[in-house]
Amino acid sequence: MAADIVLESNEVLGPSSSRSSSQSLGQGPAIVVPTIENVVSTMNLCCTLDLKAIVLHARNVEYNPAKFATVVMRIKKTKTTTLIFSSGKMVCSGAKTEQ
Repeated sequence: MAADIVLESNEVLGPSSSRSSSQSLGQGPAIVVPTIENVVSTMNLCCTLDLKAIVLHARNVEYNPAKFATVVMRIKKTKTTTLIFSSGKMVCSGAKTEQ
């Protein structure tokens, strides 16, 4: 990351990281626990798609070709959003797990 700060002890703190008063420079690295915030997946269907037909037959979709030439499908149960392109490529984002 461009905004990261590299410290003497090979510890990397991002711009939103903070230290407690007992964790000063030179006292060893802090324990970092990673958490998954967003899972993004891509797929290629290897065929062209008729976006207008998808909009007419699917639920929870948005299509405004003047603004963005893709179908935006919002899946309420998993709180994810999928972008569907006419080239057959899809991008799904917003998931917290792989399931």
